[in-house]
Amino acid sequence: MSSITSSFFKAISRFGVLDGSAVLASLALLCLSFLLIWLLIRRYSSLAALGYCLGTLILFRFVFFGNPLSWGAHFQLLNWKEVGFQQRGAMSYEFREWISPYPELRYLAIGDSQTGSLYKALHGKSKELLKWEFPSMQVTDYLFYVDDIIEVGPKYVLLYLSEDSISLSPNLDTMYYTPEKGIAQLWSWGKFLKANFLDVLGADRVSFSLKQLWVSDWLPEYKFNFVPRGYKQKLLSKHKRIKTEQVMFEQSSKKDVLLEELEFLEDSITPERLKYLEPNMEIFEKFLVRVVESGSCVVIVKGGFHQDTLTERRVALRKKAFSALESSVGKVVSEINGDSKISIIDQNDILKFEKSDFSDARHFSAEKGLKLANSIFEHSHSMSCQ
Repeated sequence: MSSITSSFFKAISRFGVLDGSAVLASLALLCLSFLLIWLLIRRYSSLAALGYCLGTLILFRFVFFGNPLSWGAHFQLLNWKEVGFQQRGAMSYEFREWISPYPELRYLAIGDSQTGSLYKALHGKSKELLKWEFPSMQVTDYLFYVDDIIEVGPKYVLLYLSEDSISLSPNLDTMYYTPEKGIAQLWSWGKFLKANFLDVLGADRVSFSLKQLWVSDWLPEYKFNFVPRGYKQKLLSKHKRIKTEQVMFEQSSKKDVLLEELEFLEDSITPERLKYLEPNMEIFEKFLVRVVESGSCVVIVKGGFHQDTLTERRVALRKKAFSALESSVGKVVSEINGDSKISIIDQNDILKFEKSDFSDARHFSAEKGLKLANSIFEHSHSMSCQ
């Protein structure tokens, strides 16, 4: 327990300071809830069973999901083999919700695991940089985080977008792990999904996803069901099979793993992905407008993958995806007169990339990531961002 507590405070110091007001508010809500239940039982003894059930539920919610120490422990104790990559990202984010960033914060980098590898060398080492990494994040997910971005208030929001993050359909299976959205945003998102993805993704899948979003917004027990499930996996040692598979994976040659990843990326290029570009950009435009109107500048890096992924089909996809991106940014700039607030740069225009600069088909080596990150920071200084 002491090692977890030590890791907890060490993790907090990497990202900011503990938000004492949030902790006190959570404790006050817990006490108020138990007081109301106690008064209910005293006034209506016939409802005692209901009161005890509510009290148990509230206590479970507080112990598992209602305090920073629990989220710190979840993140320390549960790895991706027990909960999954996306779920690990959600746990990290929930933990940082209890932390106020340092006042020196200038940059907020948000994105998928490519963003993670890009800023890995600086993560937790600079008070000016905060990184939110969500594996498999796509452009349609950004809007779910816009309120939290505005609350943090960075001077620069840094986005690293590949052709895949722009052109893939919304990830309906993990969307409900995103922050609370509220009735208005859920209603708007439902209309957007039905209008643009109903025919492509199927009515049943879209309907189920929307139900998940609504339920998870009100019930953290449902939203974070992977936490108790992860502990169950850990206690019953069911993850041994996954660990064995991981050992086999690690024993495979780096060349074989790279070839498998390259094959997967190539096979993922399908004609239907072009159908997603317009609706994806439509919701990304809403995200950009909100961020820029809040006072932050946005730096968008046109990224990519390992050099060996650049087949004829992928080059064609990149051209269409980044053309759609530039068109959308131009539309936003015209709408809000924000030509100095949004900047798009191509990573290939500022650095030369070799095959050795990647640790696998998707991610940078630590050294190359640091070089690119510093180039992005340098570029941001040229923007007129107040």
